[in-house]
Amino acid sequence: MAEIMGKAPCRICGGTVAYKENRAGKVYYACSGDYDAKACGSRVTFGATHSDNLKRDFRAEAARLAAGNDNNEPKAANDEQRRSGTYLDYL
Repeated sequence: MAEIMGKAPCRICGGTVAYKENRAGKVYYACSGDYDAKACGSRVTFGATHSDNLKRDFRAEAARLAAGNDNNEPKAANDEQRRSGTYLDYL
């Protein structure tokens, strides 16, 4: 069974889902209603670049929570948005 990386809303219905990593190293979730009564039954697997970005974000969130810093400070203006360059990562 895959280890839960974090919980976030489903991108289709907004219900709470657990994001996990498969054997290929890609992040996925299945909206089955385990954490929320609201469920659409979808299964979403993210592309390689998007998976790397999600893993980085989940690690940063875990480190922020472990440090006890629960304020949500905005990113600095000079931080660039990462883009993958392939359309497959957005499917």
